[in-house]
Amino acid sequence: MKIFRDIILTGFIVCCMHGFAQEDKTVEVKGVGMNRTEAVSDALRTAVGAAMGVAVTAETQMENFVVLKDAISTRSEGYVTGYEVLEETPLSNRFEVKVRASVSLAPLKQDAQSLSQMLGGLRFIVLYDPRNLDEEEVSYCEYAYERINEKLSEKKYKHTEASLFQDILKIYPENDTSEISFLNRMALYTESEFIIQIKKLNIQIDPKAGGLTSARVIMEVKAFDACNFMGLGTVLFESTPILNTVREMAVKAAISEAVNNYFDRLLYLFLSDIGSWVNTGAPYELRFYTEIRYNDFIPFKNKLKSNPAFGGEMTLHKAGNYQKVTLNFKLKQDEMIDEVMTALYEVPNMQSLDLEPQLIFGRQVSFAPYTQNIPEATEKEDVLKRLGRQ
Repeated sequence: MKIFRDIILTGFIVCCMHGFAQEDKTVEVKGVGMNRTEAVSDALRTAVGAAMGVAVTAETQMENFVVLKDAISTRSEGYVTGYEVLEETPLSNRFEVKVRASVSLAPLKQDAQSLSQMLGGLRFIVLYDPRNLDEEEVSYCEYAYERINEKLSEKKYKHTEASLFQDILKIYPENDTSEISFLNRMALYTESEFIIQIKKLNIQIDPKAGGLTSARVIMEVKAFDACNFMGLGTVLFESTPILNTVREMAVKAAISEAVNNYFDRLLYLFLSDIGSWVNTGAPYELRFYTEIRYNDFIPFKNKLKSNPAFGGEMTLHKAGNYQKVTLNFKLKQDEMIDEVMTALYEVPNMQSLDLEPQLIFGRQVSFAPYTQNIPEATEKEDVLKRLGRQ
């Protein structure tokens, strides 16, 4: 009888555990798109976001929860176990649906926790390069810059304060005319992992009868991962023609409309990239400010690739005054650095270089011999001291 009771009890526990693992949350949400397919996809992303609030409770809520929720929602196909379209409404300029969806909580919570470890203290910087713009172009880029920062604030995303960006512009080296260097330095000085660059701002003016001005704006906005300077895509922000008796007011209203209409599309470039880290690991860039022979690099590379947290290929490149390695790792920053240091000290010729992490910028980690200073670290420290922020 005891054996029989034990079998029954074991079966009951297994069933309970299985039921918990398969626990679903059913939600009813709305979706909007240009067509039915887009509207349903939007609804499913919303359903995942709604379910994540249940999967990640107040007791276990994480830093950057909003970013995590939005990034996880870009991967709705991994969590939605089924759905039913309850209502669908075709309109002249969009399609709306109401959907009842079942979302599996267990993988949702597991992926959210994993991604939270990799994300760290995420920060955006919105910027434009004023050096080749006239006074009017600068004023309109500044207005667009403010509107995009407002949208980030509305979403509760961390971003670089406007005053810091403006202060750095005042002391930026005049002899540095490279756009890539400008973006890199701005991100490094402000500790911003992601860049939103207002690349071009085209204003189309059409004078109308009755003293009105018609203004239409087309703005090219680019997305970058600042830690490895990978381009994530470009979005064209466009407005409809806006009428006003004052030219400046018409242009600013057009900029506001363009930002409101296309900001979410821009944000999706970042979020879909972050969401992919669940499978591949976070993208890191390792910089070595010393000469590394390829024969020494091979055993170091093999040790990292054999690590269970390793998530992608890695190659060694020469870049200016350093050599760099790009790779994906399913660990948070400090744990990844620990694994790298362990691998370095397990390869005799690499160990003899006496490397230490001297500059850590998000997922970009710079190593140099203990007795050597990294120029970029010294420069950053000098800039922040001049700004009274060190």
